Amino acid sequence: MSEENLQDISFDFTKPAKMQILGGYLLDISAKPNLNVDVGIEIPKSCFKNSDLINYRYFDKRNIYLWYIGQFLKKFDKSCGSLKFTTMFYNKNKPILVIKPKRKKVKENDDFVIKIIPYISKDVFKLNRLL
Repeated sequence: MSEENLQDISFDFTKPAKMQILGGYLLDISAKPNLNVDVGIEIPKSCFKNSDLINYRYFDKRNIYLWYIGQFLKKFDKSCGSLKFTTMFYNKNKPILVIKPKRKKVKENDDFVIKIIPYISKDVFKLNRLL
């Protein structure tokens, strides 16, 4: 995200429209001992404008939204051991937040992480604008 792009972005943070457990943990098929829980957060439609499809602004806003959640958790949630931003499937346009909670390990290699995955509702942008 360039500084030039940031000047064009207006963004008001609004709490997630929806939060839900995703992936293997939900289906009770997580690989042990390294458990991870994928938590999807729906970025509200009100955070976007139709023009956000231009010049990657949608992706910039998605990054900013996730960064804001990370800052909030760091400040107000004492159970967060560490927070790390990474990408989903090595795609820089799909950031995720990985949280390693503070907790006592049962075994030496007993790791547990929570992955925060932002997404939008399918009605945020008209499909024909994406083609």
